[in-house]
Amino acid sequence: MPSSLLPVSISARRVLILGLVAGYVDALSFVDLGGVFAGAMTGNTTHMGASFISGNWHHGLLLVGVLGVFFLAAILSGLMRLLWSPAYGAMVMTIFMVLAQIVHGSSLRYWGEFLVLPALLAVQGETIAKFSGTPMPTIVVTTNLLKAAS
Repeated sequence: MPSSLLPVSISARRVLILGLVAGYVDALSFVDLGGVFAGAMTGNTTHMGASFISGNWHHGLLLVGVLGVFFLAAILSGLMRLLWSPAYGAMVMTIFMVLAQIVHGSSLRYWGEFLVLPALLAVQGETIAKFSGTPMPTIVVTTNLLKAAS
């Protein structure tokens, strides 16, 4: 049954579960990456401006980098969604989740998470965007980036 035809109660559970996953990943990234969100691009842009104004160029440039990773992954996810079934997006999210777990326990933890976690949430935000026919983002939303990437 297409997701646009599912009962609202089923869609609501999916939104809740995906939202919880996105919140967990965002909190994990904020702690592990020293103040960098994987999905909250509005928070990243706010912190980026504050970092540059306070002269903390290193942190500001890290935030520019995570914005770029998110935006590029959203563009690629949008293309993937247009060309293939949404199931491929779920498969890519699963691969990113496995990669995140692998890098979390490795010496590449920081840079691995820096690349994988924002890409994971961009894929989720761009791939799974409608529930019972209603657009509903499941990540801490920066809709402007996702819509621009589409």
